[in-house]
Amino acid sequence: MADGTAKSERERKLDWLIDRAEIEDVLASYSRGIDRCDPQVLKSVYHPRGYDEHGIFSGPGYGFADFIIPQM
Repeated sequence: MADGTAKSERERKLDWLIDRAEIEDVLASYSRGIDRCDPQVLKSVYHPRGYDEHGIFSGPGYGFADFIIPQM
């Protein structure tokens, strides 16, 4: 850490659990956006400069949302 103290095992586990929960939230939002054909929800999972590469699409994450929703 910045102040020179090491994190305890408990703190590391808690950080891991928080990170995992945040990843699960993003995955749930991605699925919700796809399931509901909602481009705004789907775009919310991408960083503004994020990139996505699927078999049928390569480009900005926001672009994937605009590409896939009309096809569904």
